[in-house]
Amino acid sequence: MKKVTVLIMFLVSFTAFSQVDLTRDKEKLFRSVSTYPNENLKTAEVVVTKSMYGLTFENKHLSENTKKTVKRFFKQSLNKYSSLKKYRLKLEKRIDGMYIDGIKILHQPL
Repeated sequence: MKKVTVLIMFLVSFTAFSQVDLTRDKEKLFRSVSTYPNENLKTAEVVVTKSMYGLTFENKHLSENTKKTVKRFFKQSLNKYSSLKKYRLKLEKRIDGMYIDGIKILHQPL
């Protein structure tokens, strides 16, 4: 009976912590630890829906700094991203600054 109780406690604790992602904070955009060997930690993806009323971010836990950077990107590149639809933006941290879809943003890195 004692072995069964220990086994049940082990399985409960194992399943309780299996859903926790310790490598990513909810407000952090870039991972701090890679989950697989070839993962690039300097890139991230943000999904944004552009509507008549402004930008809506799919990830509600993004920091205000990230949201301001994406809004600045849409103001800088008016002609390329003018239609009202959903965009998947690739963010890159480089030595000389932040790039969104290959366009340098005149803002401090996140």
